[in-house]
Amino acid sequence: MRHKRIVSSIIVVGLGFVSMRALARQTADASGDAPPPKGLVTFSTGNSLSDTFNGWLEPVCRSAGHGHKAYRFSVPGAPTEWLWTHPGQGFGKNDVAKAFVELAPMDILITQPFAGHGRSIENEATYSGNFYRLARESSPNIQLYLYQQWPGRDFNDRWSQVKGDDLKGVVEKRKLKPAATWEDAVTNHLAYFETLRAKMDADFPGKPVLIVPAGMALVNLKKALEAGRIPGLPKDQFFELHYASNDKGPGWDIHTGDKGRYFVSLVLFCCFYKEAPDKVALPEKTTTMTPEQDKVYKQIAWETVRSYPWAGVMPLPDKP
Repeated sequence: MRHKRIVSSIIVVGLGFVSMRALARQTADASGDAPPPKGLVTFSTGNSLSDTFNGWLEPVCRSAGHGHKAYRFSVPGAPTEWLWTHPGQGFGKNDVAKAFVELAPMDILITQPFAGHGRSIENEATYSGNFYRLARESSPNIQLYLYQQWPGRDFNDRWSQVKGDDLKGVVEKRKLKPAATWEDAVTNHLAYFETLRAKMDADFPGKPVLIVPAGMALVNLKKALEAGRIPGLPKDQFFELHYASNDKGPGWDIHTGDKGRYFVSLVLFCCFYKEAPDKVALPEKTTTMTPEQDKVYKQIAWETVRSYPWAGVMPLPDKP
């Protein structure tokens, strides 16, 4: 019982702490249904990479007219296994058992597999599954999203280099090779996530497990910048513009700055509300972006989400 309590609080990981109670409302019954008009209640578990959208996702959604409420449970540097086994620590609603009940009905649970510790697919399926199972007890219609992270600038993690017995099958099927570029590393990360998604789909009948393609969207943003699609920004400075600078402390080579945090939040918005982010208000002061630049960022976020089947906007692929 004590372990169950711990798990409930962990679900809050991901965004900034918000001490508002969840809105009572009828939830959508199937993936792809229109979200409730008053907005969604989301809960995220993870570490500093899910904290990318902490304090950003909720205002982004609210600026577009959705009464969104975002909660989190996060511990810097922690994999999902550690979160599950160390309740009560970190940031946000860390008593997840209690939080899941208090916030019910929740619409979306976001878990963040973490390449930094290179957990196996079996391990991640177990511990993300623990959070999902607990959340479904009080929110049976909740939708699970796996939050696809991105590699560090050196992309030397296990997933980027496709090492390990758990990846042998997908490496052979997709003819993957150890990443030679950051873009290759994102592709290899996505292979891990899609293999994990299929495993969890089999473990949890009902709603399909979905993926937030944040890493893929960042690759598309990098390509757009290099192609000159974004007016007024230097083509060869993607990392300087979107990653934190090295004076920001540990993790500067993987954490995003304000432009990156805003963009990732746009990607989540597109996944959750299944609409283009045209109505989202640009935080010009913090992002130092122009409306013309913002227009391209929004286009890329929406283009990525609506064309990626496991983001949940386009029709889902048939199961093999």
